[in-house]
Amino acid sequence: MKFKKSKKLDLTLNIAFNICNLIALLYLIRVSSDVMTPLIFSVFMLVRRYASAIANFLQLGTSQTILRYLPLLGDDMSAKKSLFLSGHLIYAVLILIIATTTFFLSEYLSTILFGNNIEYVGISFWTMALSVVTVGQFLVYSTAIAERHIIISNIINFFSTTGWFLIAVIFCAYFKIELSDIRFLEMILAFQTTLVFITCLLAFFYYQRLFSRRAKEKVDKPFSIAFGYYWSYGLPRTAITFLDGLTLVIGPWLLRYYPIEAGYVVVALSLLRVIQGLLMPISQLAGVFTAESLSSSDHTYLSRLIRFMLGTYSLVTLLAIAFLSIWIDLLVDTWLSKPSLVSGVLKYSNLILLSVLPFVLFNGMKTIIENIWHSPKNLLSLLVSFVAFTGIYFIFRTFFDPSISVKAAYLAMFWILGGACLVWLKQYMHGYLKYYFFVDWLLAIILVYLSSYYLQSYLGNWGFLPSIVVSTIIIFVIALKSKSEFFIEVRRTLLGKI
Repeated sequence: MKFKKSKKLDLTLNIAFNICNLIALLYLIRVSSDVMTPLIFSVFMLVRRYASAIANFLQLGTSQTILRYLPLLGDDMSAKKSLFLSGHLIYAVLILIIATTTFFLSEYLSTILFGNNIEYVGISFWTMALSVVTVGQFLVYSTAIAERHIIISNIINFFSTTGWFLIAVIFCAYFKIELSDIRFLEMILAFQTTLVFITCLLAFFYYQRLFSRRAKEKVDKPFSIAFGYYWSYGLPRTAITFLDGLTLVIGPWLLRYYPIEAGYVVVALSLLRVIQGLLMPISQLAGVFTAESLSSSDHTYLSRLIRFMLGTYSLVTLLAIAFLSIWIDLLVDTWLSKPSLVSGVLKYSNLILLSVLPFVLFNGMKTIIENIWHSPKNLLSLLVSFVAFTGIYFIFRTFFDPSISVKAAYLAMFWILGGACLVWLKQYMHGYLKYYFFVDWLLAIILVYLSSYYLQSYLGNWGFLPSIVVSTIIIFVIALKSKSEFFIEVRRTLLGKI
């Protein structure tokens, strides 16, 4: 795929930063499970998922609007300033509304989020507070990504999602403080919320000053135009962001009366969250490139970009499934120290392996779909998937226990989401059989699986590192020798001067 050199550098930096962020997330889960009792750890994981999902609803589509329209505005810094400030005016009104609502309805919110337990009123308050400041993080992060300020965006993302939490938990681990009381968790949430708010405030002042300094026009563009973008494009996508954030929350929420089991589900789904986090920089930058190509009517480039991204996501995911199907037990056991947590998470390993491909396709391509079509096509995909999830869960719940019902419902949801992406993008997939030449893919997948299987059979856990080496060699040789158009573009992207 032929990108400009700056785009390749942006993509490389963004992936590198996110790999570090995801390693930090995995370490946060490991340390948290060590210093917290099982119940407190489960509540902690639920709070993080709740806060993200609620924030996706409360932002009212503002971050998607910024991601789409800042690149389209090009060098018009006055219009960019109006768009940026109007988004934060919406955010300021949101803070006032949510603060008032939470103050008067804290007990009701606690019942909805955690069941009938009066001890969780304080946790519910900080969950809502964290949700609100996360909206601010979405705004400044989206601004940095849209402006392709990769280092700034990743610093904001790291500390807002993982960094401050990690500092607090490492502090507890260093001083051997066991978090066995819900009040300790409230203190950690207060620490995270306060520092995320300060981080976002600093980023806001930076970009407000940047747009003001670079604006060529002395008179700012009317705010009515910017508000129009949020009204016509962002607001209809409120349901999209909320339902998208809810995909990894609805299962644990249905299990909220079984908090330990809900914690197992959250930790298992965090493996998908790791994948989602790795895809996010690629997806968002591809969305920015899509918006730029739409502004120049470069539809040939757009078609090539979509085919290349779909192929890359699919092949890498299928190879990862082949590898992980042999080694996932070892990886989870190495990651988590407590045997009860390991066995609880591994109950959902089949769910992860069977759903990772459609999950990757949806999360990898959703930003591109958002930027191509003004109509919210992802909303239809999400609505259908949630109807399927609800129906299958309650049907299975009649005959099976809650964990099996959640697994079946999630499988239906993810495959509907992944399949819908292919339906929306099929017009850009002309000649895909010749382009991908799936025989090479099948050969690579079979060889990776067989090499991992035999190395594990003969060397046990010691075969893990040799398996990585052998799999890498297999993939490299096939990618280098294949005559398919897809692998030719892979070689141009990775080895050529792009």
